[in-house]
Amino acid sequence: MTGISKYCRCLGIELSRALVTPRTYIALILVALTYFLSVIVSGIGFNSGADSVYFFYRARFSHIRLLQMLCITFAFSVIFIDDWKHKYTLSCVIRSGTFAYAAARVTSCFICSWVVSFSGLHLFLGLMSLKLPFISELYSQVYAQDGPYGALVHSAAPYLYVFVTAGIVSAMLAFWAVVGLLISAFCSNVFVAAGLPVLIFYYITDFTAYIPVPKAINITNISYCGDVGMGAWGGFIYSVLFFALLSALAGFLFYKRVKARVAGEIR
Repeated sequence: MTGISKYCRCLGIELSRALVTPRTYIALILVALTYFLSVIVSGIGFNSGADSVYFFYRARFSHIRLLQMLCITFAFSVIFIDDWKHKYTLSCVIRSGTFAYAAARVTSCFICSWVVSFSGLHLFLGLMSLKLPFISELYSQVYAQDGPYGALVHSAAPYLYVFVTAGIVSAMLAFWAVVGLLISAFCSNVFVAAGLPVLIFYYITDFTAYIPVPKAINITNISYCGDVGMGAWGGFIYSVLFFALLSALAGFLFYKRVKARVAGEIR
């Protein structure tokens, strides 16, 4: 088998494992519940005139994002710890090679984290829309001021505003899940692997608030769907690729660490 074939085979196995494990669906439900928590914390009632999307808009700029990150890292960042403990990693490496296993594990972590974040939001929006309008005329004026993406609210398909901003937020959470995966290759403590990415993100947010960093490479600006000077669709594609490339870098470091651990185990 070629390297690509081995990678695709491993990726298919990893994605299949994610589909059948309860932690994937628990994480999805927990992400949705964090949005409901933001409704409670906001103190805004159902008769206030707010729409469903407004609570997503509020959550993007609150510490609810940290809870969502924690839900996702606990679901996908710590899997390597279980794999290594039960010798699954070694069996995969023997069959397909270290690179194919590591690349598939990183890709699966990113994809599953993105899907769970995106789906959790839409589960919340779907349930809220049973009681509230999806996007109201009143609050659409608020979203219209939301950087370059706000203009999509008044396009032929206002849902595109949600799709684009949710896609960026999900890519950001997926990146930090990959960071957690990298940490798990160095530390076998589940709480460290899942919690440290949240702490790093929190302190990076504070750090970049005090130093001048260009918007296009400011991870905090991009994480909060800020303007990167490329318009709505250009900014969306750039932001997702930004987190995908950072994930690839973290994934390469994960591969190097797994390779070293496997070599030590085989000796």
